[in-house]
Amino acid sequence: MLHYLILLLVVVKQGAPSYRPLEESPCVTTKMVASCQNKSLSQVPVELQLGIRSLNLSRNNLKNITEKPLSFYSFLEILDLSSNKISFIEPHSFANMIHLKEINLSDNNLDRVVYYKSPGIGLLPNVQKLDLSGNSLYTEITWYFLQNAPHLRYLSLVGNSIIMITPETFPGTPL
Repeated sequence: MLHYLILLLVVVKQGAPSYRPLEESPCVTTKMVASCQNKSLSQVPVELQLGIRSLNLSRNNLKNITEKPLSFYSFLEILDLSSNKISFIEPHSFANMIHLKEINLSDNNLDRVVYYKSPGIGLLPNVQKLDLSGNSLYTEITWYFLQNAPHLRYLSLVGNSIIMITPETFPGTPL
């Protein structure tokens, strides 16, 4: 029995994680608000406080939005992704973000999302405000962003190439 205990201690000691300090964040965080604008970021930072309520990632070099690491910040209420180069949003990136009420995706390259043959961005469970302005969107692709936004109250499509609005333009929304 003593041999098994010694063997177990050796295995546990070898597998014990070593201390690694957290990387310093390029963002400024105050009172649950993370300001990461204009930092030349190419991805969503992973070293932010998990309980932040607002995240400003505007004016960076983001091209892709994926479920991870964004889903780490499940308490987010406001997310600003404006003025980046976003042309891909992984489906369901926002689905588990039940506190998220506001997303700003203005001035990106969202017209290119259709080239990835994406089924859309998925569920926006409690999003009430969505800004899609300045993305060269056209009538036939707005459904990629609006197919499942049951609580949407405010939508900005200013500066896009939408020439006609039909009931099919807003599927899955109360608008």
